[in-house]
Amino acid sequence: MKRMHTKLNPLAVAVLLAMGSAPAAAQEMLEIDDLVNPLSTIRAGVGHIDGDSRWYGRYSGSIDKGDEGAVPLFDLDYVTRDSGSGTWARARVTARDVKTGQVVPERASLEYATQGDWGVSLDYQNLVTTEVPTFTTGLVGVGSADMTSVDILANPAAARTIELEMEREDIRLEFSKQLSREFDVQVSFRNLDKEGERQWGNGGNFSAGRAGPYFAVEPVDYEIRELEATLGYTGEALQLAGGLYGTSFDNGYKVARTAGTATAWDEMALPLDNSAYKLFLSGAYLFTESTSANFKLAYSEETQDETFYATPDRSCATTAAPCVTGNDLGAEVNTVLAYAALTSRPVENLTLNATVRYEDREDETPEQFFLTPAPPRPTRPNTNVAHSRETLNANAEAAYRLPMGFTLVGGLGLDTINRSNPDPSATRYADNDETSYRLELRKSMHATLNGSFSYTYSDRESDDIRYSGNPTDDWVAPLHMADRKRDNYKLLLDWMPVSPLSVQFLYQYSDDEYDLGLADFGVSDGKTSLISLDASYRINDDWTVNGWVSRDETEYDRRQGSPSGSGGLVNPWSSQLDYKGDAVGLGVRGLVNWVHRVGANLQYGKDKAEYGINDPLGSGTDLPDTHYRYWRYHLFGEYVLDDFSGIRADYVYNKYKNDEWAWNDWVYADGTTVDLADDEDVHFIGVSFYYKWR
Repeated sequence: MKRMHTKLNPLAVAVLLAMGSAPAAAQEMLEIDDLVNPLSTIRAGVGHIDGDSRWYGRYSGSIDKGDEGAVPLFDLDYVTRDSGSGTWARARVTARDVKTGQVVPERASLEYATQGDWGVSLDYQNLVTTEVPTFTTGLVGVGSADMTSVDILANPAAARTIELEMEREDIRLEFSKQLSREFDVQVSFRNLDKEGERQWGNGGNFSAGRAGPYFAVEPVDYEIRELEATLGYTGEALQLAGGLYGTSFDNGYKVARTAGTATAWDEMALPLDNSAYKLFLSGAYLFTESTSANFKLAYSEETQDETFYATPDRSCATTAAPCVTGNDLGAEVNTVLAYAALTSRPVENLTLNATVRYEDREDETPEQFFLTPAPPRPTRPNTNVAHSRETLNANAEAAYRLPMGFTLVGGLGLDTINRSNPDPSATRYADNDETSYRLELRKSMHATLNGSFSYTYSDRESDDIRYSGNPTDDWVAPLHMADRKRDNYKLLLDWMPVSPLSVQFLYQYSDDEYDLGLADFGVSDGKTSLISLDASYRINDDWTVNGWVSRDETEYDRRQGSPSGSGGLVNPWSSQLDYKGDAVGLGVRGLVNWVHRVGANLQYGKDKAEYGINDPLGSGTDLPDTHYRYWRYHLFGEYVLDDFSGIRADYVYNKYKNDEWAWNDWVYADGTTVDLADDEDVHFIGVSFYYKWR
């Protein structure tokens, strides 16, 4: 059976930390014995949340949108093993307190397996996410498909504060069976339900005549199903795995309405039902002890044929091509994937690697005319455009071991994207070709020092298709398609001067230069860098300390405006975008004596965005910087009663602070405002008891 994992959120981390574990020394002594005679564990306790917790508890239902109070803590892990038959049985439950005040499972799982024969598992997870922003609005009917907008600028008494959340229930069932020595089968099924609300907006003019979007909420009622069946073969030299993967998406809502507006566009279509399936075959073959290969072949088909929702008060234009009303898109996308990799060591000091990946994504959706607001029909009617894509990625690498502990690595890469061009007036770029060259030098400099330095140069070129063929009508190239030259440098060091101390250092830098084309505007250049330092030190057998620091930065320079007939720019402006992220962490833990274990973890992070607007026309569009900061302090202590039980206490302090003008200054046309919770302080205190047994 596959081992199942879950991503922890800040509150869940605090809860699990509060539940604790056996002391490090005792755990090391029992580690081997636990594999043969596994331990069962029960942990129970209580925690208390003090302070607003919209950022801290956004991924947990344990906190009712900022409410304070007690949080029950419970975790059970029951496992048995019959050494005679090799049978394992395991049950796990993690419970939490939700807003109703009832203790319900956040995660529960059951596993039963006979080693080398068969196994089955069932896993249930429940996750509630709360949107950090709150909204002061007059919107009525939140959570349903029929809403009514109320102008709170004209009717302030109708204003109220609402909060949006999403609940996910995820159920997974897995089964595996060893059919024979060579063959095995695995089957898995997943059902994911999402219910809740998501921030949205609707365009057009509001009833008071104010232009711009007005506030709306998307009702969410999704059901996603996944089924996968795999048959595997394992021989002496050949391994194969083939099967079927299928998925479906169903939306309980087809349309959302916002009455009380002065526009006919108050009905908003929601995501349509769709499905897909994939047939796949993967394998590996060992030619010789020094040469091996692996491959993958897959074919998938995605379809969407649910009937569109047709707005009753809109009609098609009677000119030009026919207009489709109430039909389905008839979407069909077929994809063929082929991948192969070869690794060989033809001589003692030389290793060769090569990979090829080919994908053909064929969009066979028929192109049709759809609803047009009113005649006369515009120059380019409302039509869907089918975009097919063919990609090829090929890489070759050679590594040669030199004297004195050096290894020289050289690599060549080719990435090609061919895009269909069904409508030259709507598609600017059709193809991309990127070639990259890599050179790396590795060195085992000393028994305690290892390092590597690499340089990669890549050059991407695109076929240019203009709207009219007139250079002055050229449009800004999309960032992922524009011609670009990139230089990338990477330095990695691993140092262990003495056995208790370990240090890792990483520095990576890339420099991008873009070809702006004849219009001479868009992104001209970009730079990214990352530097990090990690260290850990074992003071003695009982105490360890670790720390890390990192900084990442991304810069982009852009020139913008509208092309003029003379080849220049109308209303020119430029920006120098600069995003910086800093993070620092420090941790210490140890044993005061054999019954007392203590520790502390401190973290600090800061993100800053600078926009650097240069506005030569003086229109006042300069944007202020945005800041995000967080502080996290965690202190814990554990009192060991015996080898199998103990008491643990935790204190966690989280502080979030942001200066986000884009949201906090936003006002919808109906007067709805947004509050992003720009300052938050949360204290968590937890005490728990644990007991282990065989």
